Amino acid sequence: GGIATRYYFSNKSNSLVRYDSRVAVLQSRYFKGRVVTTLGMRRDEQTSWGNTLTRDPVTQEVLYAVGNPASSGKIAGNTRTAGVVVHVLPQLSLAANTSSNANPQNAIAFGPDAVNLNKPLGNRAGKGMDLSARVALLDGRAQGSVSYFETSEQNSQRTVLGTGTSGWLLWLNQAYVSLRKPGASTSPNYIDGGDTVDIDAHGWETEWTLNVSRNLRIVLNGSRSANIGANQWPRVTPFAQALIAEMRANASLPVAGWGNTNTLGALATTMEDRIAIDHQTE
Repeated sequence: GGIATRYYFSNKSNSLVRYDSRVAVLQSRYFKGRVVTTLGMRRDEQTSWGNTLTRDPVTQEVLYAVGNPASSGKIAGNTRTAGVVVHVLPQLSLAANTSSNANPQNAIAFGPDAVNLNKPLGNRAGKGMDLSARVALLDGRAQGSVSYFETSEQNSQRTVLGTGTSGWLLWLNQAYVSLRKPGASTSPNYIDGGDTVDIDAHGWETEWTLNVSRNLRIVLNGSRSANIGANQWPRVTPFAQALIAEMRANASLPVAGWGNTNTLGALATTMEDRIAIDHQTE
């Protein structure tokens, strides 16, 4: 079987993003249904049309927008899956599945003038596998399963900590305004967008169900997993570190706007402390 979907997303700069997905699945049975195989494929496409905005220099109100081919484009990715279920006995079945994916993400990439540039984060890419066993006992009144899984994901979308009134987006935009960088603004944010992280995980899960009577069912579930994050904030961190060096060279300059520090030197210390905290899990 197969299916195709499409939807549109428009952001605050009147940029337009279209998402297209197409899915196809093939399932087969062998040896009188004792072996069942499944093959699947999904194609995802993200098409973006960006604008160049002209704002009022005082109020920052958008006066007009013009289509910008430099901030328009398309990214695409494929997700593949293959699985098999083997019914060894009426009471026992074994399953295995493997998959890979590359899915477009709806956030714009972090950086200066991010809204105007309308650059997507790119594909979230990953792969995974799982193995499981399922048993049925007491004429089906008791059922249980045990499964093990491993996953690996790269460039997974994460919201940059903070908004226009707190955290990273406030600090970076405050610093840009204080350093009189071209285009700098805190309302709206000149520096904006999302960032990513890589995640590896593995673990197991088990679930058992006992149907004691028509009115009583007992369910037990247990799981354990380990998640390891790496390459966190690959856009924010180097950008902030480079900016901190410039802030240290102008440490006595006052910080524009609102916040909890009053000089670039003090704000640089706050940002360095935050970088250390953000990367503790790596």
